[in-house]
Formats: sequence, structure tokens, C-alpha cells
Amino acid sequence: MMYALGGQYATPQEFHDDNLYLIITKSAVFGNQRSNYIIFNRFESEILRHNEMTIEMGILQINTGNYEVIPVATREIFYQFWLPACKSLGLQLISHFHDGYLNVVSAEDVPKIVEELICLHSYTLEQEDLAFMSERIERIIHVFQTTDTTSYKYDFG
Repeated sequence: MMYALGGQYATPQEFHDDNLYLIITKSAVFGNQRSNYIIFNRFESEILRHNEMTIEMGILQINTGNYEVIPVATREIFYQFWLPACKSLGLQLISHFHDGYLNVVSAEDVPKIVEELICLHSYTLEQEDLAFMSERIERIIHVFQTTDTTSYKYDFG
């Protein structure tokens, strides 16, 4: 997989230790030369070798134009773990993180999404096979709780 890097192409760079993997995925966001990176645990990194991180949360700071990407899951992990958990819990909005329905998150949807994320987080902590999802869910909740819908726009896809 190749990524544009200031007009040139570069492959993702990967660094790892025994527990965490850092993958630099792209650069040059809004003309700024900065790297975006994603830290994966060992389980996720093994899956990533065969799948790309395709489900992400985007956060746009309206005043500055800064855009940040928060990883949610690979498509495989989302279909295998997130969607069945959403179905089991009757979660409506999280189950659309992958399908373009939330390309633009309305301010009215934010409290409902946070409520669903809190429910899913509690569920993952009770299910040993889903515990790996808790950090991602915590990060998304944190973003919503520490940003203001009048200054930020959110998207999932």
C-alpha cells in the first residue's frame, strides 16, 4: 500500500516492541507536513497485516481546519466483533460507523452515540473476548466528552 507524502509516495513505516506497534500511515494534512500515526496492540497488528484500518472517526476543528483520525477497527474486526455486540445490545448508531450513514454526525446524535458507546464499553468489559475493544471505545468517548459540537465536526467511515 502506498501513501502520498508531499507529492512523493511512501509505504507505511512500522515500528514495534513486544506489546505495541506504531504505524505511520500518511502525512501532509491540510498542507502541513505532519505524520498521522496509529498505535496497535499485538492482536490488532496481526490482523492489520492482512487488513487495513478502514473504520475510523474523523474530528475536524472548525476554526483551525485541523483534522484528526481516531482508529476504530479494521473492517474484519468491526464485522466480527463490533456488529454482533451492537446487535446484541440493540445499538442503532454505532452499528453504522462503517457504512457511510454517519459521514456527518449531527450535534443531536452525539449524546446518543456517547450513550451507546458507554453501553458497549460496559459490555466489552464483561466479555473476555471483547476486552480488546475497550481502549478504542474509551478513546472515542473521551473525544466526544472533551470537544464541543459548536467547534468540531465528526464523521465515521
